[in-house]
Amino acid sequence: TGPQRLWSWIRKLIPSPSLECIVLNAFSAQGQITVPRGFILELANTHKDSVREFRVGMTQLMVDDIEHLSARFQLLEYLECCIINTDLVRRVILISLARCL
Repeated sequence: TGPQRLWSWIRKLIPSPSLECIVLNAFSAQGQITVPRGFILELANTHKDSVREFRVGMTQLMVDDIEHLSARFQLLEYLECCIINTDLVRRVILISLARCL
C-alpha cells in the first residue's frame, strides 16, 4: 500500500548520515497512521548523530519508540507526534524525557 512504500522510499532518499530534521506532514489528512518501528530503528542506525528534530505531526508513535528516539538521537531537540499508549505512568516517563530534550 502507499503508506507502507513511503517508509522504504524515505530511507532510499537519505542513505548516508546527514539528516538533521524529519518533518512528515503527508498523513495528517488521512487519519491516524503509525510510524513503523523498523523505520525508526533503521533511521536511528544511520542518522543518530545528526537528527535534531523529529516532527511527524499526527502520525502515531508507540511510547517505546519515543523512548528509543530520545536515547538514540543524541542531538534531538524537538519531538512532535501523536502517542498511541496513553497510560498515566507512560505519560510521566514522556514528560521526563521531554524535559531532557
